[in-house]
Amino acid sequence: MNTRDKILINNFYNAENGVCVFNLKGEIIAVNNVGSAFMESILGIKPKEGASIFEFFSDDLNQEFLPKFTVTKEGHSSQFEFFFEKKNEYWFFILSKLKDDVLGEHMMVVFLNTTITRNLQRTMQKLAYMAKYTQMLVTICDNNLRVSYANDAFEEVSEYKIDEIRGVNVMDMLVGKDTSQETVAYMKTMLAKNEPFRTEVLNYSKNGKAFWQFLEVVPIKDNDHSVIGYMSVGRDIT
Repeated sequence: MNTRDKILINNFYNAENGVCVFNLKGEIIAVNNVGSAFMESILGIKPKEGASIFEFFSDDLNQEFLPKFTVTKEGHSSQFEFFFEKKNEYWFFILSKLKDDVLGEHMMVVFLNTTITRNLQRTMQKLAYMAKYTQMLVTICDNNLRVSYANDAFEEVSEYKIDEIRGVNVMDMLVGKDTSQETVAYMKTMLAKNEPFRTEVLNYSKNGKAFWQFLEVVPIKDNDHSVIGYMSVGRDIT
C-alpha cells in the first residue's frame, strides 16, 4: 500500500463525522470509527461488512430512509438530507450516490452530530424571549463573542440593528478610543477563564455616542459544561 492510500484510509476512519459506504443493495462496504460508534451506542447494533444498512434503522426511520435510498439509487437525485433523533441526541444525515474506478456505483451516508447546535438554538430562543421584555441591554453571542441576538433596549442605546451586527464581535463593535484598556484586558482575562464577571465599561454607539454600562457577562454551557456562548446583561448608567 502506497503512502497516498494510507493517508486516505487514515482520514476515512478517523474523520470527525460518521461515514458509512454501501453498495446499491444497501450492503455495508466500510464504516469509519464515528459511524461505528453511532450505530453501536445510538442504534444498538454493531456494524459489520456485508450487513444491510436497513438493519440499523427503526421502522419509523426506514419509512423515511428507504424512499430516499431508492430515489438516490435510481439516479433521480444525487443527495438527500434528513434528521434523526434518539437518546436525546440529534443527528443530521446526508445520503449520496457516488461512482469511482474502485467501487463503481455505490452510496454513502454521512452522520453529523448536531446535538450541541440544537441545544444552543433552544437555549438562545428561551433567553431571547425573556430578554425581549426587559429594559436591560441584552446580547447573546457564540463562544467567539459573535452576536446572535440583541434585544430592543440594546438596539436603542447602541443604535445598531440586530440584522447589521449578527456575526460581529460584540467587544470590537462597542469598544472606542476612551474605553479603558485595563477594563478590556480584565474582560478578556475573565472570558479566557470562562468565568462570569461584572464591570463598568465605557462603550460607543454606531454613531459614536459614548455611553456607560454596568455589565454582567455569564457563560452559556452545554450538558458537558463546555462553553457554547455568552449572555451579557448591561444597564445604561450614563
